[in-house]
Amino acid sequence: MVRLPDGSQIFLVPTTSHQSTDHQSPIHQSITVDAEKLKFPLQLRHWQPGDSFQPFGMEGKSQKLQDYFTNQKLSRLEKEDVWLLVNGDGLVVWVVGWRLDERFKIQTSTNKVLKINWIK
Repeated sequence: MVRLPDGSQIFLVPTTSHQSTDHQSPIHQSITVDAEKLKFPLQLRHWQPGDSFQPFGMEGKSQKLQDYFTNQKLSRLEKEDVWLLVNGDGLVVWVVGWRLDERFKIQTSTNKVLKINWIK
């Protein structure tokens, strides 16, 4: 468990369930990922100019987080409150509470699954 400065918490829970959830509509408080694609240590941080990711469901197309936030109609203040879960290699795994990155989704070839819970 990790407690964020805003009081929310992130829990990482190994699971055997390969059930994936719809990651396309806000607000998601739980995701499941292919654990073998994670590189530790994971990092929690706020977005920075130039950050991009491949939103789940967009067939691997990259999108800058600035554009994603604009499309979600987030104000400047709201954007500053969004957390990112970042892989050890710098890739965004999850725009916490919003969207999973396509590269970390569960597939039929997935062997190890990790459930990540966010409690606000």
